[in-house]
Amino acid sequence: DTSSGTTTYPVTVTLDDTGLTLPAGGTAAVSVVVGSVREVLTVPSSAVSGGSVTVLDGDGETTSRARITTGLVGPTRTEVTDGLAEGDRVVLADLDAAVPSSDSATDTGNGGLGGFGGTGGAPAGGAPMVRMGGR
Repeated sequence: DTSSGTTTYPVTVTLDDTGLTLPAGGTAAVSVVVGSVREVLTVPSSAVSGGSVTVLDGDGETTSRARITTGLVGPTRTEVTDGLAEGDRVVLADLDAAVPSSDSATDTGNGGLGGFGGTGGAPAGGAPMVRMGGR
């Protein structure tokens, strides 16, 4: 089925009998891990847009776009292999700010940067978001 933009495949999963009372032939959601890394530089996946992130410059007042090279991408964290250093402050959307529209008379500055998603994290301008040892 590809109608929702997601491809699905029927699979058979065999579980060792550990006293589970699951009905035969039932449906389940399964995540398949295709790679795993440790002790790497990561950013929130929602901060990555078009192969770059917005970083807060050293003065803490201005931002700039940084082109990055990514490694493994997960639902919440993305590995960065080039383009950032540990401690760089990555700007996320301010989830408390109004969504900008063409009718907006003012620009809040960070609410519309790069179309970031809203999967959580600190508001724009907050603490460093690049960390070592991501999951």
